[in-house]
Amino acid sequence: MKILLILLFLSIFLSLNTFGQTGDSLTLAALKEAIIYQRTQLELSHKEFRTGTGLVLIGSLALGAGALLSSSDKKTDSPVNDILLISGGVILFAGWVNWIDSHKYIGRAGRWRIKGNSFIIKF
Repeated sequence: MKILLILLFLSIFLSLNTFGQTGDSLTLAALKEAIIYQRTQLELSHKEFRTGTGLVLIGSLALGAGALLSSSDKKTDSPVNDILLISGGVILFAGWVNWIDSHKYIGRAGRWRIKGNSFIIKF
């Protein structure tokens, strides 16, 4: 019985192992194009993420300054406080949207425009 189980296991293992690489191949130019595409997508993601970070910092500072001025002891009803609070909130929200939106390029970088299962580089 043990021999039959071992033979069954080996036959399954060997049949799974035969589905290896196919005959599709990538040329060096296609591989280089794919790497360039990935790098540009990741650079775009990084650029948009940095823009979002800057907007979040500016919006947070404006929101904090507006909150600090409106909660001071003087209690002046200046329109500057309202402008700082509203513009700070809008800029902060725009920064968050940029942060979230910057990750679309990471997903695009993973999608290669090359078909093939193996890397056979022809020189």
